[in-house]
Amino acid sequence: MSAQKNVTLPITLSDEHAKVLKDVTEKKGVKMDQEYMKQMLKDHQEDVKEFTDASIKASDPDVKAFAAKNVSVLQMHLDMVTKMSSTVEAAK
Repeated sequence: MSAQKNVTLPITLSDEHAKVLKDVTEKKGVKMDQEYMKQMLKDHQEDVKEFTDASIKASDPDVKAFAAKNVSVLQMHLDMVTKMSSTVEAAK
């Protein structure tokens, strides 16, 4: 869709995502797993919100349809991350 819409996608990580990568990879073992899950939970919560908003408010009908089609997949991923997070948090 990005090619059809003439949108150039980034080829490098944003500063925010580079910081997340650094925060996760600086840790080891269970602490790394816990940080990774924390970031995945946060990221999926943001994604579900953004896609839900876009499925309602996007002015471009293709973007609106894409968001509507994919929000359920993101919600399913969020549900999985939520379930896994409590197990990973409990690990020592």
